[in-house]
Amino acid sequence: MKLTEEHLVTTRKLLFKSLILQVALYVGGLYICGKIGWESVMKMGQDTRELFFYETFLYYNPLLLITMMVWLWDVNLWVFSRTGVDYAAIFYLGPDHHSHKEIWKCARWMTTIILTSMTAYLYLYSHGDVSLAASQPVLFCISLL
Repeated sequence: MKLTEEHLVTTRKLLFKSLILQVALYVGGLYICGKIGWESVMKMGQDTRELFFYETFLYYNPLLLITMMVWLWDVNLWVFSRTGVDYAAIFYLGPDHHSHKEIWKCARWMTTIILTSMTAYLYLYSHGDVSLAASQPVLFCISLL
């Protein structure tokens, strides 16, 4: 019995360290994207900045809306699981439906990929490679297929 308790404590410590590392990497990636984005926007002139924001809205608005929908779906499933609602029975889902943890991973990766693509677009656009920047959303959408 003693060995099992020690094993559980060790496993919990490893899971906690793994979670801390994942959070640190995610926050670090967000910081890098934010820093590159801020420096690139500040490098642009006012007229270029307005055109850039318009084009970015056109390119990335559908992707951001889909990602937001997945985040909200995850919150919905999380609330169902916390309150004890059997959503699988309510919505007639099969035994292989996804939990809120799996949806959360999907939403997290979607957010990371979209923000990375937007940062690359912003960097290329602000450094004068407009044609290469314009191909960034297209390459992103093709890679999703």
